[in-house]
Amino acid sequence: MNTIIVSPSGNFYGSEQVLYNFLNKTSNKYRVYVPKSSVFYYKLKELQKHRISGFKSLPWLYFKLCLKVLAGGLKSIYINEGGHIKYAKLLAKIAPKSSIILHIRLLEDCESKRLGVLPSNVKLIGISDFISHKLTDYPHSVIYDPIDVNDLTVSEKINRKKQFTVGIVGRVSETKGVAYYEAFFNHIFLGSFKSTIEFHFFGDVIFSEEVSTKFYETFSNKHYPVFFRGFVQNQDELFGQLDLVLHLNPNEPLGRVGLESWSRGIPFVCFNSGGTGEINKRLGLESFSIDVMEGWEDLLKNRIEKIMKELPSEDISRAKKGIIRNYGSSRYVSELENHFKY
Repeated sequence: MNTIIVSPSGNFYGSEQVLYNFLNKTSNKYRVYVPKSSVFYYKLKELQKHRISGFKSLPWLYFKLCLKVLAGGLKSIYINEGGHIKYAKLLAKIAPKSSIILHIRLLEDCESKRLGVLPSNVKLIGISDFISHKLTDYPHSVIYDPIDVNDLTVSEKINRKKQFTVGIVGRVSETKGVAYYEAFFNHIFLGSFKSTIEFHFFGDVIFSEEVSTKFYETFSNKHYPVFFRGFVQNQDELFGQLDLVLHLNPNEPLGRVGLESWSRGIPFVCFNSGGTGEINKRLGLESFSIDVMEGWEDLLKNRIEKIMKELPSEDISRAKKGIIRNYGSSRYVSELENHFKY
């Protein structure tokens, strides 16, 4: 076993779901280090496919990895997120013949003050062209996250219920665009829009942020058709409730939620920027992306109302075929393992 994999987080959010998909699909066997007794730790144990080792202390983990590289035989260490950059650089200096691979998924991990001067054996991987443009000072590659389409059929019409259901998947926080949701809700709820639609937030509210707390306290009021459902682990259950998925962070690094939506035949509407806008553009679905400009609230309202009236079946079919072509799991496994040394 020449490559070790490290998951800095024990949650089961986007980056962990991507790693889980990779470990489930690969034909190779790996030792994987993950926070002990975490949600992700137990999910990987259930796979019964790889050697899963739990850690409680980051210094202890990287001390152990240092011993392994000094002992020889360890050719690659893959770290699933960029937050461990200082440890990655330390390992790279101790083991100049080993490849230390760091997956960059967040904007803050692209900053030169965080990355600093990298040893030549540290390899960076971005998740989108949007992230890639932030890494221009560093050699790097780009690997788009994997998603599979299990059903190519497309429904011809919206499943008519009493209310049209819009889902917002992700944390309720400043970094996920909570200020834009507040502006949009203040705009649309002045009219009759609220009588025909519901907005459901699937993600934790970051109460340590004043703006997120204020947003929650305002719109969790029974007078608004807005519901805060918290984090839902079962993705199929979550998306099965929705008619449309909305994402209003203009600087989202990738926006995997867009792939999750389109792959299930659910229209995905976002801003025409960041990684989410990039996804719609790569799928030829720019009309579902809204420019951040004066009057964007009305543009978004009109786009949602158009989908409410008629399901864009041809666009959904095009999206599914594009996902198979550009984002399949086998493609991801191959591209990532090309960076590992065997």
